[in-house]
Amino acid sequence: MKTNTSIIIPNWNGEDYIIDCLDSLSRQSFKDFEVIVVDNGSTDNSLKLMEEKYPKVKIKKLSYNTGFAVAVNKGIKMSKAKYVVLMNNDTYAHKNWLKELVEAMNSGGYGFAASKMLFYDKRSHINTAGDDITKYGWATQRGFGNRDGKLFSDNKEIFSASGGSVIIPRDLFKEVGYFDEKFFAYLEDVDWCYRAQLMGHKGLFVANSKIYHHVSATTKKLSTLGEYLTVRNTLAMVYKNFPLQLKRKYFFYILYAQLARLFMDLNIKRILSCLRGQIGFLLMIPKLKKDRKKLLNKKVVDVEYLDSFVVRSRPFKSLLWKDK
Repeated sequence: MKTNTSIIIPNWNGEDYIIDCLDSLSRQSFKDFEVIVVDNGSTDNSLKLMEEKYPKVKIKKLSYNTGFAVAVNKGIKMSKAKYVVLMNNDTYAHKNWLKELVEAMNSGGYGFAASKMLFYDKRSHINTAGDDITKYGWATQRGFGNRDGKLFSDNKEIFSASGGSVIIPRDLFKEVGYFDEKFFAYLEDVDWCYRAQLMGHKGLFVANSKIYHHVSATTKKLSTLGEYLTVRNTLAMVYKNFPLQLKRKYFFYILYAQLARLFMDLNIKRILSCLRGQIGFLLMIPKLKKDRKKLLNKKVVDVEYLDSFVVRSRPFKSLLWKDK
């Protein structure tokens, strides 16, 4: 009998968190799932710890750090389940986390659903309740830093979901495609959700699906790389997915955001990372142009629908440390 859900966890040197993560899965109230860990060439003891405590977990071992997109794509291709759930290795799931996600998808009408992600060390506060797109082209985490309360107590339609906890019907990847491996890491989740939205597949925030996040615990060593990838991939996501009308409408906001990001604190290492990201985007344009042409041929929603999700009210400065 086919498994209902495959939980796919990319891992890179996650020895401090991965067992805690798997422990939370062993306590789930919903039981019809398998776990696939895709290890990105870890050099710590995380593989040994998993193999000793959870020998039934399927582990795909990669020889080097391929990034988030490649890792989860390999996990998705291993799955034969109805649903695929992506989960960060530095998270801990509430016992009803998976049950709530599966029930939300079974209710129909949505192409993907996101959990309520709370801070692991401050569980009364939101890490993300879905992702927004701003007029600056920047993706930002909905509800970041806010106290969990009435505003986040009900299910709500959202534009995008964090790849740290999202459920997607496996068959949808045949239509939308897999995560863009050119992105390596950062913004590949927003890029995928934008593609899904363009093709008419809506997103849902599931308020009772709770998961707790250590926040970039295993990527904090990559701060300059993270800056480079965030800048590059933000521009790539906008270029690839935004309809021409939205590019024209928000062009000067997007340009301002790039300049502001470049000179916001005059830190030379960060400035160089931003410049590298902007140059890296320019080098990606030939491939992105081909992707864009194929994608916009599949667009079924109107520009007004996409524009309705664009957050216009927040000043750019408030987004600088809350971006994807």
